[in-house]
Amino acid sequence: RWRFQGDPRIHFQLAKSGLSEEISLIDPTSNTAYENEWHHFAGVYSEQGNYARLYVDGLLVAEKPGYGPLQHTGDLFFGETLTFNGEAYRGYLDEIRIWNVARTECQIQRTMHRRLRGDERGLVGYWRLDEGLGQSVSDASKYNNGGMLGADNLPGGDPADPLWILSDAPLNQAAFPPPVWSIPTIVPEIASSADWSVSI
Repeated sequence: RWRFQGDPRIHFQLAKSGLSEEISLIDPTSNTAYENEWHHFAGVYSEQGNYARLYVDGLLVAEKPGYGPLQHTGDLFFGETLTFNGEAYRGYLDEIRIWNVARTECQIQRTMHRRLRGDERGLVGYWRLDEGLGQSVSDASKYNNGGMLGADNLPGGDPADPLWILSDAPLNQAAFPPPVWSIPTIVPEIASSADWSVSI
């Protein structure tokens, strides 16, 4: 949640349906420090590690204990919420990614300025937002969960539609190549075992 009123800072919030318990991680930096520039934000939740973390531009800025498994309860929205009125995001969005693995700081830093292939391990949603026009956005992950802009997908659009812009987000590094599996060469006279290796 990007808040403009009350506490104008980034809030990474998680709430369990039916429970009053909520995790809210708050960026110590005010929103005004990010204006007119691209920045990378990553929220990470680990059930196994029992933590929630917020990263800004690849650096950890907030962390709290977790509260067990999470469960998906509804549709996914970017830039708007159905819970509170007047909280539409006023800014640009690009390269939205969702993973089913708790990524580390190093992993976030390695890919935050890269395009992805779409088949990376753990990637379950990848919206590049490169369409440039129309009402639909495609998911470049293997799950193909496309979406729509605004309140409906009618060709004429609606007042809730965002504006398409030509993005200048700093994606200045190519995607990592896919893993290359190699078969080890076994020399019978000296090798007692062989390992598989992967190069990424």
